[in-house]
Amino acid sequence: LWYLFNTTQTLTGGRVYVQDNVPVTDFPVYVRPGAILTLQKAIVQYSDAIGGRLEVQVYAGRDGAFDMVEDDGSTTDYLTGGTRTTHWKWDDVGKTLTWAVDQGSYPGGPNDYMSVQAVL
Repeated sequence: LWYLFNTTQTLTGGRVYVQDNVPVTDFPVYVRPGAILTLQKAIVQYSDAIGGRLEVQVYAGRDGAFDMVEDDGSTTDYLTGGTRTTHWKWDDVGKTLTWAVDQGSYPGGPNDYMSVQAVL
């Protein structure tokens, strides 16, 4: 089973699907059940202010886990451990998304996410 990215439409795996006349803007991307995807708004370059709300898409159907690693986006401090890791976990039976933050040596900054929008 596969999900078409950003939808709840599913397709059965192990088959070949042929689509004619597909615009280049509609390039299909498929996601497995249990996947956790973190998405941010479109930006021109990483140093642009991001932060704000982080969208987290969860594709149900099995348990899943994902580690999101962040840094300040403007220095090379990540080379010496200047990162923060958020551990995301999806429990499919309980339909519960949980997360825990390991602050590491990243002190935080003005582009940090202030809220999470879960899309299940």
